[in-house]
Amino acid sequence: MSMTWHEAADSRDGSFQPKDGQRTFRFVATGATSDATIYAYALSNLTLTDALGFVLTDVGVQPITIGPTADACSWLVVATYSHPQSEESQEANDQQLPTGGIDWTFRAGTQSGHIDHALHQTEYPGGAVDDAGALKRGINVTADFEVRGIDIPVPQMELKIWRYYPRQIMKGNAGIQTAKFLASMCGTTNNADWWTFERGELRFEGAEPEDRGVFDTKVTFTFAAEANRKNIDFGQVGFAAVNIPLKRGHEYLHVQHKRDADDAGKEMIVRPWRVCVAQVSPEADFSLFGLGNSPP
Repeated sequence: MSMTWHEAADSRDGSFQPKDGQRTFRFVATGATSDATIYAYALSNLTLTDALGFVLTDVGVQPITIGPTADACSWLVVATYSHPQSEESQEANDQQLPTGGIDWTFRAGTQSGHIDHALHQTEYPGGAVDDAGALKRGINVTADFEVRGIDIPVPQMELKIWRYYPRQIMKGNAGIQTAKFLASMCGTTNNADWWTFERGELRFEGAEPEDRGVFDTKVTFTFAAEANRKNIDFGQVGFAAVNIPLKRGHEYLHVQHKRDADDAGKEMIVRPWRVCVAQVSPEADFSLFGLGNSPP
């Protein structure tokens, strides 16, 4: 069945005011089995400006059938044209990237992080330094030898990447499948080097679409970035000095403590007994986002 359409009787209503003026055209279309198909058909048959110079700023499609149908149903197509001076028209013309274009930005700052051990620590009286002290670099240790630690500001970076996609592929069944895929990737970290970040340094926080005019949808991808740390000198753990070769950005480092006698057996101390690096986020292939493997 070929697609056809005709203008509905209640078409062409609206306002002609410069700042908020809009005209709405309504069409009834037949011969399509999906909203993506009828959307593409509408774009190919609509003009970008109407006879009064109003700019096409939105196209909506919805089925107008009742019950299951074996054949193609009818569709209502609503085309909105906005006055050239309206905010909608300006937004439609403000897109600076072509369809498929990619750009990015970032925010660098700090966030709160909790630590249990100092990089260096001097105990008084006596002036014992680092692991020579009774607290073994432990911070905020109670009389019951509980290591409470402190919250400190730690470096934090947020990376935002956006891309313009053809609007019709972000609608209907294709759009739902895209949304489900992006939801499944939330909370994952990169399983290989990507966009100059080493494996494990990025965590996908989510994506948000925004329609730009009638042709494109801008999708913004957000990532939390945290640098990998290598060769961490943790000091004495148990009775041996420990160097942690690698803690990936979004892995979790935690310490088990033990009450013990000092080396001379004269007083009780708190001693780090085990230190663990735990992977807490699943890894995923970030190349599946379709954003390339390096910044544009």
